[in-house]
Amino acid sequence: MKKLIDRSHCIVLLGLWLLCATAGAQTYPARPIQLVVPYTAGGPADAIARPVFERVGEILGQQVLIVNRGGSSGEIGTTSVATAPPDGYTLLLATTGANVNSIALGRPVRYIAASFQPITMIVEIPSLLVVRPGLPIQDMKDLIAYAKANPGKLNYGTLGTGSTPQIALKTLNRSAGLDIREIPYPGVAAVLTDFLGDRLDIMSGVVGSLAPHVQAGKLRALGLLTPGRSSVFPELRPLSETVPGFVSVTSWIGLMAPAGTPKPIIDRVYQATAEALRSPSVAEQMRKLAATIIANRPEAFAASINQEIATWTEQFRLLGIGKE
Repeated sequence: MKKLIDRSHCIVLLGLWLLCATAGAQTYPARPIQLVVPYTAGGPADAIARPVFERVGEILGQQVLIVNRGGSSGEIGTTSVATAPPDGYTLLLATTGANVNSIALGRPVRYIAASFQPITMIVEIPSLLVVRPGLPIQDMKDLIAYAKANPGKLNYGTLGTGSTPQIALKTLNRSAGLDIREIPYPGVAAVLTDFLGDRLDIMSGVVGSLAPHVQAGKLRALGLLTPGRSSVFPELRPLSETVPGFVSVTSWIGLMAPAGTPKPIIDRVYQATAEALRSPSVAEQMRKLAATIIANRPEAFAASINQEIATWTEQFRLLGIGKE
């Protein structure tokens, strides 16, 4: 009899919880929403978040407050959302680095993929591979030939373990049988400074940041690390098409909530974000940043993340990028 009473008690509590969750979702949002950007203000992620979520706030009728919480390649801010209440009032601007690479690398982070409810991939961000103009290199064929003729002579600026530039370099070295040296830097600005000062031979970065320097003749673009083409440099091909065995390094920015956030809230936020991305003013700003709008549904975003984690767990093993 006691077991029956206990079971009935649990069912009643579950019913009350569902009722409260449903009621909360129907009135959502009733106060401002915090969007944690796990990087410092002024970077590429911040530049995308602000115009998109200003419009999202207008659609939802509540302000979306941008909270920059940088550190540890995005892992500190990401962790703070993983442990936040799943009520829709704390959201995460998710990135490939923190939400795929850190997990696939087996880094000691306090979250896993299941710690979050994916909402949508906001944009994909194409990345360029560039060389300094003083080198006798015009395209990827030239780069591979020069690197093979001069093993260990060329260097490449990266941002440390698991960063997109490091992954690209190790993938290129492995797939083409090259010996290009890695020089790690604390940030993109330092890499670019040394590159423009002819102290680095090769670097990579997002198209939006490097395009002005390429167009000014200060950098020479060889190809795209990411799949697909760029509207800014439509003539450039992905390295996966020109270097056999090269695995494209996808870079994206998305939106997530803590796991357990009610589905009606997830759906509401997804609809508002998709609508914001359809706004002509937001779409134009994403175009200026050379970002490709995706706005896929939560289920599709979740599936792609799981696939990327599986792919890169194996790739990191092959590349010898071990756990830290």
